[in-house]
Amino acid sequence: MGNSIKYQTSNLNLSVNQNLDFILHILAHLETNNVASNYDEGYVEEITQIKQETISSLKSKLEPLACGSYAYISFLPIFFPELDQVFNILSFIATKDRNYIDSLPNSILPLINYLDSNFEEKRKEELLTFVKVCRDEYLTFFADYWLSKKDSFEERMKLFLDVWDSEMNQLFINLFKSNNKHQYHIYLSDCMLKNGRGVSMDLQSIGSVSKLPENREEVMYSWMIAIHESIHQITDNIVMSVLNVNHEQRSLNQNDANFDIHMAFENAVFYTHFKLMSMNRSSSTTEVLKLFSDFSNQNIESVSQFHELFPNEDSVMEAIDIIIPD
Repeated sequence: MGNSIKYQTSNLNLSVNQNLDFILHILAHLETNNVASNYDEGYVEEITQIKQETISSLKSKLEPLACGSYAYISFLPIFFPELDQVFNILSFIATKDRNYIDSLPNSILPLINYLDSNFEEKRKEELLTFVKVCRDEYLTFFADYWLSKKDSFEERMKLFLDVWDSEMNQLFINLFKSNNKHQYHIYLSDCMLKNGRGVSMDLQSIGSVSKLPENREEVMYSWMIAIHESIHQITDNIVMSVLNVNHEQRSLNQNDANFDIHMAFENAVFYTHFKLMSMNRSSSTTEVLKLFSDFSNQNIESVSQFHELFPNEDSVMEAIDIIIPD
């Protein structure tokens, strides 16, 4: 199972991965109540029409399983080349039957334990149903659907490469290099139309998942997502150190008190992202504000309004300023 299209340079690995697209396709049909959700009503409608259905059969099958924990599985295909490996990991979490994972290296046990800890006990049994729904969807629809679109992917990836080679992007490369991050792994997905994912690769690499741009008009949005997720891998450590918080304390549910911790991580990224883009000689403040307005789906008309929408503690901003190259 699975195909990939790749572009590689000395420091960039850019790819479209069928298995990753498939898991994101599934999650786009799974409505959950947190900000990391990949649920996308527009995407669901598009797929429903392609399947010539009145209502989405896939969404209906997934509705009884809905919970925020599924956001944690979105990165699995990046580390495991076969979907069967992904399904076996989920089946092991459901059953604790080691036959599912005996062929996998022991080095992945911390990852399995991490996933296991993010599913409530009552939800773990449902993973077997989730795996069955996934297998059926891949065989009856997605494998052929992805291949039917594959021919368009290379040209759309080239649009992203044009921005990656820009003076604007070099400002972020300089930030990453100055923080000992020298390799960049970016996965573009035709099934992730909003949000993004950061992926921890190794100590000297940065990984992110972003939308595969449909055309030139969408490429800046795609780049903004990829850079946003990449900056997290620099600034999250600053937020944790300065504010004495960690990822485990945050909540992705906007109704929880600890959602403020999540926003502290997010706002630090926005601050860094905005500051570096404002340093680009070929972009005016108005142009940068317009890009952030489109990216955040808010009308931002001034720098002061930007900082009101994405507030940071002075101590966090001061710590970030120190790491930004001149």
